[in-house]
Amino acid sequence: IALKRRSTPEILKKRARKLAIKMMKKKWGKKDPSEMSMAEKQAIEKRLTSPSGQALIARLTRKMIPVVRHIEQARFAHKPQQ
Repeated sequence: IALKRRSTPEILKKRARKLAIKMMKKKWGKKDPSEMSMAEKQAIEKRLTSPSGQALIARLTRKMIPVVRHIEQARFAHKPQQ
């Protein structure tokens, strides 16, 4: 039901943040998480939760908001208005 309505700016920001974290995990991990050892996963999480990692995520989140907004607009583009 929530996906049928437009998202609030807070929701868009949350989605952009998740996307930024996912991007950094993919970049730093260089392989599928199911193939990584627990130590490798913990090292990535440690980098993400460090102050520099949080600053990087914040910057990426700001850059990803237009991308998330574009994805949402594409979802509504071909729906008939009610």
